[in-house]
Amino acid sequence: MLMYDSFHPPGMTEGLTKSQLVRCIHITSDTNVYEKMSKKFVDTFKELGYPEKLLRKSKNQIDHIPREELFKGNKKETTISRIPFVTTYACPSKEVRKVIRKYCSIVMNDPSTSRIFIQYSLFAYRRGRSLGDQLVHNDVGPSQQKQTQRFLDKPVIVTFSCLLCQHFNGIIKGANVSHMYVHQCCTPIEISM
Repeated sequence: MLMYDSFHPPGMTEGLTKSQLVRCIHITSDTNVYEKMSKKFVDTFKELGYPEKLLRKSKNQIDHIPREELFKGNKKETTISRIPFVTTYACPSKEVRKVIRKYCSIVMNDPSTSRIFIQYSLFAYRRGRSLGDQLVHNDVGPSQQKQTQRFLDKPVIVTFSCLLCQHFNGIIKGANVSHMYVHQCCTPIEISM
């Protein structure tokens, strides 16, 4: 469960209360057991900082839906499809949403776009890149793009031993080649570099 003040879209934190109460109904068949479980969930949500008004509203909405109705799948809306406004969820997302909703009437009343924008845009948030996404790279399958190596510091060009000659332990790793080349290696230095 999420803290109420966690960095998630408001619809997600508000929908979580309803989904957990629906889950209680799915798990239990006895109304007394459901009441105990739902009270336990409501208390847990209170501890996580959820407003009591939101919890009461969610519980009332779920309690007024017949049990059989909750076991049916979600009905797909056959209304006019709304154009999605997809963005990455960030700190100013709430303000951006308010501004777009405030001035959406301009686009809805414009003769050239009024056929497209019949209703307000549907706001959809994609997940932003987490620290884990930035640090961990998956090596699944062949890469379609040529990737460049990323260094945290200025890359240093060094030499490595060829491991084919007797003197591989005599190589000094660094920007310059220092190798005791006595023609005992099968690969000349020019080719191995």
